Amino acid sequence: MQTSLLAHPDINVIIPIYDSMSQFVIPAVSAAGRKGKVLIATFNGTPFVLDGVARGDVDMDVGESVDWIAYATLDGHLRDLCGLKSPAALNVPFYIIDKTNVADAGTPASYDKGYGDAYITGFRKLWKLD
Repeated sequence: MQTSLLAHPDINVIIPIYDSMSQFVIPAVSAAGRKGKVLIATFNGTPFVLDGVARGDVDMDVGESVDWIAYATLDGHLRDLCGLKSPAALNVPFYIIDKTNVADAGTPASYDKGYGDAYITGFRKLWKLD
């Protein structure tokens, strides 16, 4: 990545498709002297990348709540076990995280913080647990 940035000074955005790839991109951008000139946007909402957003190393991360995914997955499997029609999709929202809202993820960032918790009440009501 560093070599590509040095060879192509017109590069102004890097999109590592998953957060785990950012661990190599962030230092390469810095080593190439392009921090603040090359935007980094990625996907998953992994805490180390959200901390990078807070530091200004990453510009945007599209996150998703792992806990919300677990509830939605469990709901689908429980429906299957009960012979009910299960949803075609998990219907778990994505959340765009940038410098304006990264503090919602905590300091240091943690999984599932900042996405809200209305889904818990919603699923508990759906499952008639409350």
